[in-house]
Amino acid sequence: SWNASRDTPAPDIVLRTIDGRALPLADFSGRTVLLQFWATSCRTCIEEIPRLTALYERVPRARLEIIAIAMPYDRPDAVIAMSRQRGIPYPVALDPLGEAAAAFDDVAVTPTTVIIDSEGSIVRTTTGRLDFDALERLVDAENDALG
Repeated sequence: SWNASRDTPAPDIVLRTIDGRALPLADFSGRTVLLQFWATSCRTCIEEIPRLTALYERVPRARLEIIAIAMPYDRPDAVIAMSRQRGIPYPVALDPLGEAAAAFDDVAVTPTTVIIDSEGSIVRTTTGRLDFDALERLVDAENDALG
């Protein structure tokens, strides 16, 4: 179930990936961004990796970015190992101080998925298992809106 929260500007945060890159959310202006807060201990999160990977590989990068954000309690070495083991192709960010989780309304449940539209507004937040059919319709609708 998606909770609509249109026109809430996404927080202007800089994520740091497992390979040490800085990822300012502001850099993704003009495309849809799917953020998924996840944990290596979250079975649903792990089950969803193949479908997120398929979506990531289907939609051009100029239209969609997917970023997985590990929960603050997850050990970085475990996150890195899981990401490599599962062959996650999209960026995986660490959140050791919980700044990203705090910036998105104190995320506490995994998975929590946030959709940010091409104008930088949070359009959907959902917790728990993703409805991938609804997600794909949403992404395709966003892309149609971009022409």
